[in-house]
Amino acid sequence: MQPLLLDKGLPHVVAQGLAALGIEANAVGQPGAPPDNSSDEDNCKWCVEHRAVLVTNDRGKGDKEILNALANHRVHAIFVYGDLQTGPPHELARALLNAEGKIEKWVDSRRLLGHRLRPSGGLENRRR
Repeated sequence: MQPLLLDKGLPHVVAQGLAALGIEANAVGQPGAPPDNSSDEDNCKWCVEHRAVLVTNDRGKGDKEILNALANHRVHAIFVYGDLQTGPPHELARALLNAEGKIEKWVDSRRLLGHRLRPSGGLENRRR
């Protein structure tokens, strides 16, 4: 699976669980990842350096910083909302595992991944 960086606001235990399964996954605030107080810009720079996909719950509606940083650095992102954001961490982990093939397909294409993660592991346009 493509390396992942889970943004602040998402459970660190998901990154730890994925890492225990042999998937390169980090969470903001953990050793080796950007610190808790890092900006979206810093997180995107880290993703570029580590060829990682950013997994975030930031919507970018009021403050467009996340959207600008993703575009400026050409970083792939998966947006997590609703029950996956607030529900049990294993549901987010399962959705990410189920999305593995779709994530790889997007990363291998020339288009940027910027989709919402569904509980089933599906990826949909985040504007829906």
